[in-house]
Amino acid sequence: MNVPGDTKRTWRSLQRWRLASQITALAVLFVIPLLNWYGIHWLIGTLYSLSLGDLVIMDPLMALQTVLLNANIWLGLIIAAGVPALLALLLGRVFCSWLCPHNTITEWFDLLKRKLFRHAWYLEHKKRIAGNPTPLRYWLIFSGLIVLMLLLGFPIFGYLSPPGIISTAIAHAMTGHGVPLEFTLVLVILLVEAVIGKRYWCNLLCPVGAMLSLFRTRNTLAVRHDPALCDCKGDIAPCHFICPLNLSPKSENLYPYCYNCGLCVSVCEKTGSRSLSLQYGASEHRTQNAPASCGTENCPLSQ
Repeated sequence: MNVPGDTKRTWRSLQRWRLASQITALAVLFVIPLLNWYGIHWLIGTLYSLSLGDLVIMDPLMALQTVLLNANIWLGLIIAAGVPALLALLLGRVFCSWLCPHNTITEWFDLLKRKLFRHAWYLEHKKRIAGNPTPLRYWLIFSGLIVLMLLLGFPIFGYLSPPGIISTAIAHAMTGHGVPLEFTLVLVILLVEAVIGKRYWCNLLCPVGAMLSLFRTRNTLAVRHDPALCDCKGDIAPCHFICPLNLSPKSENLYPYCYNCGLCVSVCEKTGSRSLSLQYGASEHRTQNAPASCGTENCPLSQ
């Protein structure tokens, strides 16, 4: 089933809607401490756990950590984690690509690099590998972190959650409590990824994204490739070139890595082929090492 609406209008406006969502989500993190400062408490919390009136929304990763470390589970915790879990079940990891402040900051920083150092940015992205890594690597890292947490008996995920850390840092800074030490992790990630030019944290290491990926099914919204419509030629596909996570949307093993930002779908439409789309119940079959067209003067990204 296709995403409702006219396809051409949907894909061209998709990134405008995503940008609006990112800005709104980031603005809310500043609004919450302001409301609380003036005695308005119907909206409180951070991206670890947020309360909207009587509705509590909790990061599923924090819920898992609570259950494992306390050996206890209760209905309220399930309901609180159920809201983002349901979102991930239906739409995939859209929290990461549409709402997460860490991803937003990283994307904007990459955009700034593209504007200021266009040639270097182009060469950096042109070197991208073909194909996607095996999902086994992704799950081994996440499983290893869970085992480490259990061995230490310490809530390490609270210190490995950039969205939680950033939202807490904003709240602390705006209420005069300074910036928490764990914010250093976010700065280190940004610095390292700026130097190496690859998004290893969001792509492989982030436990928040890995937890959300667990709720994915074959019927979750996904990027679908139709080889019959693809007429790209060259070494590197525009969809691969533009992907913030260095993924190949036309190759196998796109998931669990892809977070459904829709950039590949938008740039594919710009080429005129429209071989990529976002669909429910999309087939997992893809064309391995499909022909492509970036790295040439005809690439829409070089214009």
